[in-house]
Amino acid sequence: MSNHVKIPMLEVIKRSILYVFAIKKQVLNAIILPVIILALFEVYTGYKTFKIDENYNYNPMLLVQNIIFVIVSCSLYRNILKEEKFGLKSFRFAKDELRFIVAYFLLGIVIAFISIVVGIAIAKLNTLPNKFFLEFIILLSVFALFYIIPKVIMLFPNIIDKGKIFDLKYVYELVQKNNIRIISLTFLYGLIMFAIFIPLSTIFRENLFFVFVYYMFAMMLKIFQISLFGHIYKYLAFFKNKETKEEEKE
Repeated sequence: MSNHVKIPMLEVIKRSILYVFAIKKQVLNAIILPVIILALFEVYTGYKTFKIDENYNYNPMLLVQNIIFVIVSCSLYRNILKEEKFGLKSFRFAKDELRFIVAYFLLGIVIAFISIVVGIAIAKLNTLPNKFFLEFIILLSVFALFYIIPKVIMLFPNIIDKGKIFDLKYVYELVQKNNIRIISLTFLYGLIMFAIFIPLSTIFRENLFFVFVYYMFAMMLKIFQISLFGHIYKYLAFFKNKETKEEEKE
């Protein structure tokens, strides 16, 4: 965007919160069944891991969590970006959800590869008497994260909006001059989630009622997160599309 529209942070936060409260009945009706499924599944499995081989353990609970969160996320993004009704009947496992999973999988591979490379580089450089290159690699990694994370966040609402897995050019143009703002909002959300989940995760894990409360909080935080990211994307996309139309007229 040539004009580099900047996100009004407080306004976006306000709109994303008010949006959830505006559809609170739809939200509660929609999430109650997924929360019950998650709570029952965890209590039934005891959050057990199953050994695949000597080096790898598999936790089926994580798979169930991710599938449910993907379905809920896609439905809410459609509600925010395309004004489709959000509710239990809007949940489905179709093209959008498959694109989400593919994107998660591919990004997971990329992040794992980068983490391994950086980890090896740090381990090698840490043995050197001169720590300049070690500090340089760490600093470079931090800057890379600040550059990449906002694009990754905006990729997911973009999947719903454009129906493409990696519309990188559009997302890059969308996020210009807003990296710090998106990182700040993500960091703020992360702090809130950390403050709520650390006490919950140490207290509520055995009793069905408390596991239900835990997942209710988890789902509501996910709803607020998707609302925030969806409204950031919607705000930036509005001005991006407006600018594109004006350029086409010229």
